[in-house]
This record gives sequence, structure tokens and C-alpha cells, in this order.
Amino acid sequence: MFGTLRYQDKYGHYSIWTDGQVLFCIVHGVIGETAALRFHRHFCQLAESLATQPWAYCADLSACDGYTNEAAQSVKRSHQFGITRGCIMDAYQIRSPLLISQSQKFREALGVTSHISRHIFTDDKGCIDFLHSALSKTNNII
Repeated sequence: MFGTLRYQDKYGHYSIWTDGQVLFCIVHGVIGETAALRFHRHFCQLAESLATQPWAYCADLSACDGYTNEAAQSVKRSHQFGITRGCIMDAYQIRSPLLISQSQKFREALGVTSHISRHIFTDDKGCIDFLHSALSKTNNII
């Protein structure tokens, strides 16, 4: 429906899209306030399109250096929106200790009890297998 949504500025860029019941994103560089606000808008559009069924979120942040303080608030709002729209699981590729810490703080603030380290994988396959396993368990219950 939406295809791939993108944004780029002089500090970094992202792409975000859906495939089946998974919302994917790839982020490069530092995410500032403008990029984070745009990301939030794109994320919400895509999450809303998935909200009729359980879905999952897969983020390749291996080339992301982190969020500015202002951007962090928008990213946290995106996580919160996802939770309220049926996101049941998330998986990440993250290398930056700063970004791992920021992501864990989002999770704690939103009441997510599992530690981010249980959701970090070294490659796409690990992320996707983890998410598909969670989705298949949910789909079998419904």
C-alpha cells in the first residue's frame, strides 16, 4: 500500500516498509529531531496499516550511531504507538552501546519487561526467524 518510505538529511537516513506482518526499518547515521519526527509519521502510517492483526517490528540499527535527546522522545512515541496498535514483538541489529542503552530506556519507560539484549541479533535471518516464531505462536492462538 505505501511501499518503502524514506528520509535523508546530512546526518543520516532511514528506510521503512512492511512485508507481511512485519514492519522493517534500516537506519544509518545519527537521528536528529527532524528525522525522528518524520520517522514517527512514517512508522505510524505503516503501523496503522498492520493494526488489524498482530505484527512485529524489525530494525536494522547496525549503522545507526544513536539519537539526539530530542529525537529520542519521538522514537519512544513510535514504540508506544506500535504497542497500542498490536505490535507483539521486536527484534534489532544494534552495535552501538549508546543505542542499546537508549533502546533499553524506551522499553523500561513503556513497561516492556524483557531486556533489549534478548531481542538483538547479528543478522537479518536471526531477527526474522525470532519474529516469525513469535507471530506464528500468536496466530495459532487466535
